[in-house]
Amino acid sequence: MAFASILASAVGILLLIITAYVIVGGTLTTTETVVNAQTDMTALHVKMLGTAVQIEYTNISAPGRLDVSILNTGTEPVTDLAHMDVLVKSTGGPPVLKIKDSGWSLVSITPDTVHPNQWDPGELLNMTVSFSDPAPEWVQVTTANGALSSSYIKT
Repeated sequence: MAFASILASAVGILLLIITAYVIVGGTLTTTETVVNAQTDMTALHVKMLGTAVQIEYTNISAPGRLDVSILNTGTEPVTDLAHMDVLVKSTGGPPVLKIKDSGWSLVSITPDTVHPNQWDPGELLNMTVSFSDPAPEWVQVTTANGALSSSYIKT
């Protein structure tokens, strides 16, 4: 009888240790996941704070074609040009979203000497935006991480 009590106590203690191990292991994994997520969000916010753009020039150069030059005035390079959005608005109409290759296209980045095909601080990005009549009066360019600049189009 005494052996059965000792065995039951040992099994109970073993179950408690296994349960504690599983709970602590799950807590540590959850903590590590939360810390990694916070680190990633901090890095993203630092990039967002360092990203700034300014539209320097707009011109309707041909029917259905708007030329836009944007200066990277921030401290971070913009590497994800494919996910930049352009909004154009005509008088009385809603803003129209233009995405890369089907609504706007990259003409050049000048001077593009430090990191080719990457929009570094101090460089000017030149793009063309296609539109249909009526001609737009306002344009907004937004980078992939949310930095934006807008301007009325000078005619």
